[in-house]
Amino acid sequence: MESDWLGTRVRKGKRYGTVIEDSDGPYGILYVKMDDSNKKETIVMYNLGEDPPEVHAWEWQPYKEKPELWYRF
Repeated sequence: MESDWLGTRVRKGKRYGTVIEDSDGPYGILYVKMDDSNKKETIVMYNLGEDPPEVHAWEWQPYKEKPELWYRF
């Protein structure tokens, strides 16, 4: 199954990255390759219920042609 999140640009503070993997189940887990590191970061969302507070530190960019537009998870 193809994910809509793959390739999505994300940021956490002043750090930027790209979603490279998506795991869907009771938790939605996005694996992010940060631009400044080889280490994968994770974004964990609950598909049922309220997301954990740390997910709100992340933002995602819906349109590559509008680089100024970001949404908070």
